[in-house]
Amino acid sequence: MMTSFPSSLLPTLSPVVAFLRTLPLPSTHPSHPAAGAILATLKEAQQGYADMRGNWSVKCLEGQGKRLVVRAETVDALVTGREFREWVELMLGTAEVCSFLLSVLPALSFSPPGRI
Repeated sequence: MMTSFPSSLLPTLSPVVAFLRTLPLPSTHPSHPAAGAILATLKEAQQGYADMRGNWSVKCLEGQGKRLVVRAETVDALVTGREFREWVELMLGTAEVCSFLLSVLPALSFSPPGRI
């Protein structure tokens, strides 16, 4: 399945993430006095990012839907259906890769003390 994310990037990032997790705990660790405020700020930023991605997804789907309807009226329905299937497979593949990377490379990790 074709995706917009290069699969060759994960093996490159994994050692970097593993190394970063061996470093001493930063001041943003939950035991730090300022950690609560920092966590609240990070969660707010993540929510803003999620909202932005959601709005982008809606715009992406709306545009493709309109184009599909116009194209279906002027081109063979089977050809349009195949193109739509390819587009949906690309979108789903991209979403799967994003979901996988977010689970493997989390921004906020809840690993044992002493590790990031």
